[in-house]
Amino acid sequence: MPSMEYEIEIRRSEKRRKTISAKLIKNRLIIQLPSGLSRDEEEKWIEKIKKRVEKKRIKKQLDNAYLRKGFDFLNKKYFNGKLKIKSIEFSTDQEKRRGSCSPESRTIRISYKLASMPAWVIDYVIMHEMTHLIHAPRCQRFC
Repeated sequence: MPSMEYEIEIRRSEKRRKTISAKLIKNRLIIQLPSGLSRDEEEKWIEKIKKRVEKKRIKKQLDNAYLRKGFDFLNKKYFNGKLKIKSIEFSTDQEKRRGSCSPESRTIRISYKLASMPAWVIDYVIMHEMTHLIHAPRCQRFC
């Protein structure tokens, strides 16, 4: 998914001591900062906020329903519908892993980076994570 460019407006406040906030209005990102921040600190916060806003924008566009349909189809076909999960969703917090499974909480997360891949790639990662519901991650029988 292509990232979006934002017009950035910085508002410095003498009244602010610690809090930093931001709001997005159309393509304008308004960041409110304490006036006492150094330029380096200010730049770090601006980048951090831009990343956070971009992840939020991406997350809104992802189709988690597709993941659930894929899980249900694979579960029925290969596991006779026996696997149970609480959730399966795209995650914008996974930078290195393509997927993850928490057998204890019965949750599966798929990296948002796979959203633009062919369906068979996403299905493969779903299937891999589903097997962790049966065999704990990193166990000898599975890996």
